[in-house]
Amino acid sequence: PNDDALEGYSQTANIMLGSYDTLSTSYSLTQKTGPVTLSLGFSHLQSHGFSASEQNDGNSEADGMRETRTTFGATYQLNADVNLGINGFATQGEADFDEYAAAPIDGTYDETGTRKTNGIRLYSTIDKLEWSHDVALSYFGIERTSISPTVGQKTLENWGAPFSSVFNGERLRLEYSATRRLSESIRLSIGADSQQEEARYDNLTDGRETVTTSGFFAEALFTPLKTLDVTSTIRGDNHSRFGTETTGRVAFALRPTSDLNLRGAIATGYRAPSIDELLGQYPGAFAFSGNPNLKPETSLTYELGADYWSPAGWEASATIFNSNIDKLITYQYASPTSSLINVSGKSLRRGLELGGRAKISKILELFGSYTKTEANDANGTQLRRVPTGDLMVGLTADLSDRLTTKLSATSVSGRANDSGVKMADYTLISSNINYAFSDTKEIYFRIENLLDEQYQTAAGYGTSDRAFYIGFRASY
Repeated sequence: PNDDALEGYSQTANIMLGSYDTLSTSYSLTQKTGPVTLSLGFSHLQSHGFSASEQNDGNSEADGMRETRTTFGATYQLNADVNLGINGFATQGEADFDEYAAAPIDGTYDETGTRKTNGIRLYSTIDKLEWSHDVALSYFGIERTSISPTVGQKTLENWGAPFSSVFNGERLRLEYSATRRLSESIRLSIGADSQQEEARYDNLTDGRETVTTSGFFAEALFTPLKTLDVTSTIRGDNHSRFGTETTGRVAFALRPTSDLNLRGAIATGYRAPSIDELLGQYPGAFAFSGNPNLKPETSLTYELGADYWSPAGWEASATIFNSNIDKLITYQYASPTSSLINVSGKSLRRGLELGGRAKISKILELFGSYTKTEANDANGTQLRRVPTGDLMVGLTADLSDRLTTKLSATSVSGRANDSGVKMADYTLISSNINYAFSDTKEIYFRIENLLDEQYQTAAGYGTSDRAFYIGFRASY
């Protein structure tokens, strides 16, 4: 619920229609009565879609999807110091997919995946004895299926057999944090969390596996000068399979002048393999099985950057970053079953990020960003699907108090596919027009892939052609 909601009822609604027979609707209702705030929401999305396998390779079957989501929430302001809350959601959806032989290709029109999720969260904020406390207990559940009851009569090699795959998982998490300002220059935050994950696969001896993790953290924000902030964080994690690991981060922000900010950070990282990476089991023409012998990734990352706000009204930022990852977890193709492995040694991800915006007239503003990335594994092989260049430029125009437009272009270059072969670069242009009838009602029109670019983000898989969408939003 929106704790800042006005007394009484408030509502929001949205409807959007577009290409591929797309329909999107949403509605939310909030009621605030004294210390109690209640909310309810509903959304639905459906689309006839386009072929999951590349249409230009002769695949014409549209792969549609539909999903419905319901949300609810309630908060109660017990007194000036204590707030109690609950929120939750449930989703149910399904989507068509295409079979996979030597490449993704139309099947027999009966390949369907379903996904059901639900979650609930109980939480409280308490301000006592100069400390601000936050505590939360949450649950998340998921059921995911993929079914291909028949296979097409294709001439491609490595054609598979019918299959059915089911995954069920649950996560229970408890979190606590507390924050206090110890002095004018020091603010301290401490906390702890514990999480239990359970997954169910047919390949497991007893049908299920449980992983537990727990951790603590402490963070201190030190402001020795009005122009300098230093943040130091330490965290310890204990994993039921991999034991204990400690990580930390130190960051600074220095403002030598009112229009310049210099910043930097150095951090160690730790990522244990997920339960799906360890134990997942998915049959099919190109089956996948998790690797229970995986080890956690560890990393060392640093970055340096600057932000500048010109008195003339423009702004710019620049950041250099470098990350060395030990035991990088990566996909490894094998026949008949693929899996995951740790890459021995240190993999590298480093680069430069630039960004900025500038007012070029009373109604026009130019904005843009660029990321240059070098991402290689320890053997020097470029990481899959990571672009070496990612450029975005755009222009917004406030044509009146009610009418605004935006035109943007994104150019992606230098990617490698799953086989290490360079993929084609592409540029996408999109446009938005918004017209506000009032402060509470507006209509919008959006064009995606304006030039009808033929491109792929994953080799062999289809993407949207030029598409048009129109919608209406209102709040009461």
